Order: sequence, then C-alpha cells, then structure tokens
Amino acid sequence: MGKRDTRDRRRAAIQEILGGPEPMKSQRQLAERLEEMGFGAAQASLSRDLQAIGAIRMEGRYQIQSWTPDEQALRRASPLLEEARTSGPYLTVVRTAPGAGKAVARALETAAWPEVRGMVADDSTLFIATADLAAQKQLFYRLKRVHELMWDDRESQE
Repeated sequence: MGKRDTRDRRRAAIQEILGGPEPMKSQRQLAERLEEMGFGAAQASLSRDLQAIGAIRMEGRYQIQSWTPDEQALRRASPLLEEARTSGPYLTVVRTAPGAGKAVARALETAAWPEVRGMVADDSTLFIATADLAAQKQLFYRLKRVHELMWDDRESQE
C-alpha cells in the first residue's frame, strides 16, 4: 500500500470519526482515536488531512463543513438524485431523475472530490469509478451528506 492510499484511508477514517457521536475537541484526541483504528499520524499530517477534508474547529470541536463552494452545484442537483448502489469495490451506480444524469455528473465534476477517479453518464445513470473500497465508502459518505440515498452495501462488505 502506497503513501497516497494510506493517506486516503486515514482521511476516510477521520471523516468517519468526525461524523460519529463523540465530539473531537482536539487534534490530540483525534490522533488517539486514529491510533486505535491503526492509523498513526503526525500532527502536521493530521492538520493537512483536516484541511483537505474541509474540517473546521467550531463550537469547541472539529466538524466537517456542510458545504464547500465547489459543492454548491451538487447541492442544487441533489433533488435529481434517486438511488446509489455499489457494483463491487470500484464502481458505484447512481440513478437520477430522467434526463438528469449528465447534469448531476457535471455537478460532481465541479465538486472535484478526490475519491472519484472517473465517471460516465447517460440520460439517467452515472457510473462512478473509485480506487478502492475505502474511496467508495468516502464517496457514499459525501453523497449521503448531499442527499439521503438508498445504499445497498451488501456487495461492499469485505
């Protein structure tokens, strides 16, 4: 596993932690939780990771910002999303309202999510490629943040 894969997995773990019920009040607390999950991280790396995923310290704890400026188009397109399902650990199939597939794909491109390696869209379906299962889970985390989607994760279980 390369440094980039390790970093991406660590960032996905950070997002999972920050989305959980226990507030992370300091980077030290977050680093301890990451260590419990098997991810070692220096303070400088952790700071870069938090910045890269859009986390901010607000109200005494770290939180992931609701929307970044690049996600505004996707937010507007969210009512067009209907369903997302996995197709193995690298491919996610997203159904949209009829005729909205390419518009939603364009909104996703504008968001520039690093876990998305490529996309193909037609009238009402998007095929989104990710590098691995961790990136696919990150994609779903973000999609759920944008819009409540049905997710059949039976195929993504290890």
